[in-house]
Amino acid sequence: MQRRKIMRTVAIINQKGGCGKTTIAINLAAALVELEKKVLLVDMDPQAHASLGLDVTYHDVQHTTYDLIRNPRLRVGDCRFPLKPGFDIIPSSPVLSAIEQELAGKPARESRLGAKLSRLGDLYDYVIIDSPPNVGLLTFNALMASSEVVIPVEPSYFSLQGLGRLRETLELLENETKHKVAVHVLINNIEKRTTFSRDIVMELEKHHDALLMESTISHSVKYKEAALRGVSIFEMDRADRLQWEFLSLAREFEEKKKSLL
Repeated sequence: MQRRKIMRTVAIINQKGGCGKTTIAINLAAALVELEKKVLLVDMDPQAHASLGLDVTYHDVQHTTYDLIRNPRLRVGDCRFPLKPGFDIIPSSPVLSAIEQELAGKPARESRLGAKLSRLGDLYDYVIIDSPPNVGLLTFNALMASSEVVIPVEPSYFSLQGLGRLRETLELLENETKHKVAVHVLINNIEKRTTFSRDIVMELEKHHDALLMESTISHSVKYKEAALRGVSIFEMDRADRLQWEFLSLAREFEEKKKSLL
């Protein structure tokens, strides 16, 4: 009996800025494409860094995530922009920051993205959502649309504290909405040779071990160079180790699929 294809929707979230959230969203999506998966990247951050990091701006497209969320008649197919075969993006724009005020009092405003994505069927293997660095309406839409979340955590004391608070927020949302998401904690921007980083990893393992992904992502200036050039790490020269790390992360996600079947 042939197994049914499952489209997995994964939100990349963290209320703390500077944790590498967008870097993870771009390069995890690109790594899954390298594994011949069909991927849609949804930029839900008004800063539009995921779009800019792949050399797409709102000037290049007719519709953005702002239009998708605001206009009930627009479909995902009206808004997506092809990057390469098997890899599409719905870019963002600064005007998305006004959406919370515009939708104030509107029915089902927190589930608009999920309603649009649910109509895709099995068109994609993965939808990766880059969320803004807060837990407002846009992030709430991303969470309600997703079955999984990735929380990137850099090795710092503030990240440890923020992770604890974010997990509490997710538990509150689950209790209020009855919508459950599988949580994955990803250690990002790590310099494994330093004693401090090893100490932080030990703290993460002590308090969040069940949620920690085996894959980790190293610190490198290459990510900033890739963003400046508008490409993923897979289009950079002399980035074999970084490409391997993201491929390892993508394969780990594929392994986790077995528990969903």
